[in-house]
Amino acid sequence: MNFNERLSLLFKKLKLSVTAASKHTGIARTSLNAYLAGHANPTVSVIEKIAVATGVNLYWLILEQGPMLIKNLHSVDEILSESYAPEKQDKEWLNYFWEYATPDERICLKVMLRKMFPDVDKWLKEKEGGV
Repeated sequence: MNFNERLSLLFKKLKLSVTAASKHTGIARTSLNAYLAGHANPTVSVIEKIAVATGVNLYWLILEQGPMLIKNLHSVDEILSESYAPEKQDKEWLNYFWEYATPDERICLKVMLRKMFPDVDKWLKEKEGGV
């Protein structure tokens, strides 16, 4: 499944029209239509806006792995802990992404993680200290 198909499936699952998704994410309707049609690829910041607004699992949205939506997670420690076993790959993905991310991508990741997980600063301090 391509990104545009996953995005379409996400909007259907959440019962979001393009207009509603545009208002909810802050992304222009024309841009969303281009992503849905497969005529354009979103930037990291666009993917971040979609994830923050919808609660979609980034790993699923980008790579189609893991569950579509992040459910019942209250802290970044749950994602990074071994007890979150079925999505253990999330820990690897977050660490890998951080290691190879550009400064702009790291900014987007920080923003997204802070919105989703209020306690993420502990993880960020560890990562930034190791940079």
